[in-house]
Amino acid sequence: MKIKKRVLVWMLSCAISLSALTVPVWADAAVGDTVAIMGEDLSEEERQSLLNQFGATDATTVLSISNAEEHEALGDLIPAAQIGSRAISSVMITYRESGAGLNIQMSHITYVTPQSYADALTTLGISDADIVISAPYDVSGTAALTGIMKGFESLTGETIDEEVKEAVNEEALVSTDISEELAADSSIEDAQEVTSDIISDIKVQINEQNPQTTEEIEQIVRDALENAGITISDELFQRLVDLFDKMKDLDIDWGQVANSIEDGANRLFDDLMNAAGSDEARSFFSQIGDWFSNLWQQIKSLFQ
Repeated sequence: MKIKKRVLVWMLSCAISLSALTVPVWADAAVGDTVAIMGEDLSEEERQSLLNQFGATDATTVLSISNAEEHEALGDLIPAAQIGSRAISSVMITYRESGAGLNIQMSHITYVTPQSYADALTTLGISDADIVISAPYDVSGTAALTGIMKGFESLTGETIDEEVKEAVNEEALVSTDISEELAADSSIEDAQEVTSDIISDIKVQINEQNPQTTEEIEQIVRDALENAGITISDELFQRLVDLFDKMKDLDIDWGQVANSIEDGANRLFDDLMNAAGSDEARSFFSQIGDWFSNLWQQIKSLFQ
């Protein structure tokens, strides 16, 4: 049982960046549509340089994000000093065809991690997009995190519920802080991957167990940490519990979570098959794919 759970967590970490937690919301966007959200305090030269780096064209919608918007969105979640007094980091989102997955590239971002941005995007239901996040010099990345919401609303023509915005931001920041804490442990090779394992496990267990109380959420978080063989500070543990206690009551189709993860795992194996350079390699990967397909069915049966 424990081995199966660990394999499930590994599958989740591979697939989570390709999965969506809500009904897809790209209905009003066309493949290739782009939106760039630029930090309001960039100089004109810095702004143009980043737009060139992003590959923006005349067809790209260009918006700005202000420091005031950062503080409004994140002020209750992290210290004001972490947000700073200027909006610098910027992001460009390009909508891609179904099945393309998330491709996140970033530079000069020192606080918010790539996986944290992916968490924010997948929670919003964005599963197929190219995301480029950057700044002219090292910054925390909070303006780009806030800007993702603005870009999402611009591309889809939809307004994100304020409670969902708060939860998405909080998820990204909690994920970042856990990664930072785990990175200080020399025995952990990839803190971001381990953090993704934990959060992915929590999300799937919410789907499987349909928790109704804070106590049930707390047990799910404890189990996920135990499955990963990880301990975190009491403060971060409580933040995880509070976050998912809040998220369980939001309008998220948790049943779609498992389906999206399975689809993501299938795409992962398709990529491996396509990358294989010989018939023997293809046969090997095909056997692994069949094994994981059977294992997935066994895992699902554990919770029925």
